[in-house]
Amino acid sequence: MSNLLKKGNLSRKPNAKPAETFSLEDLDEKPKKVEEAKQPSEEPVIEKATPKKSTTKKKRKINEDITSVRVTKETRSRLNALIQLGRAENVDDLIDAIVDDYIEMQLTPNEKKTFDILVKVIQKRG
Repeated sequence: MSNLLKKGNLSRKPNAKPAETFSLEDLDEKPKKVEEAKQPSEEPVIEKATPKKSTTKKKRKINEDITSVRVTKETRSRLNALIQLGRAENVDDLIDAIVDDYIEMQLTPNEKKTFDILVKVIQKRG
């Protein structure tokens, strides 16, 4: 065990250098190359259109309580990446938009009524 504490036992290698580096300009060039490589016989890709909801921003109350939500590091990274893309000003606004879209697109009218009642009950409790 005392051998482990002596200096010089670890052999260190020089810093590894990447074979290729990444830049945003590379991303712009790659789609052009893909488009050039397409043959006329290929069918065009049809993207699924999602309905856009009006982008009215809700103003938060100045005295609104702030709390935390536990998420995985991967989810946190994905949320922060969407913020960096400019999809929202902060995570709270982004999550509000995501929840609103989910409620609008996934819940039935009956489930929406139940959801509204549950939200009111939970807000009164805490």
